[in-house]
Amino acid sequence: MSGTGSLSGEWLDHTVDCVKTCALHLAVLISLYRFPPVHDRSWLLVPVGFEIVDMLSFFGLVTLPLLRRLHGPAPAATAAPPTTENPLRMWVILPTDYGFLCWIFVLLAWPVLFLAGYTAMFAVNAAVLVLALRKWWRELRALDRARTVTG
Repeated sequence: MSGTGSLSGEWLDHTVDCVKTCALHLAVLISLYRFPPVHDRSWLLVPVGFEIVDMLSFFGLVTLPLLRRLHGPAPAATAAPPTTENPLRMWVILPTDYGFLCWIFVLLAWPVLFLAGYTAMFAVNAAVLVLALRKWWRELRALDRARTVTG
């Protein structure tokens, strides 16, 4: 935020975030396996799916800024006009926040409620990821076209 960060600090931050995210969903998987709230074992696929969604989101959030920097600023003729952010965006992406996910663990004392909340979080995160992937793809394709025009 202050612009005084280092490359090693940024790398460490991303590495710790990646481990934290992987470990959280693996812990949920082990917990659901050892103390199943329901008898149907197909629920074990929820933390597996959530792990995949979170890793894809993490990869996109880390990779996209790098690709933007590698490409450089868009030429003025091809630059898109600035857009304003939809006021509902912050509410839509709130369930993708790690802190929000941590609050779901308050329900761990009631395993069925926890599973319902965790599954709902998975579904919302998956839906937001689909929207983000679409947006990221379009942005990168526009950068590709701009580079083709100027290159």
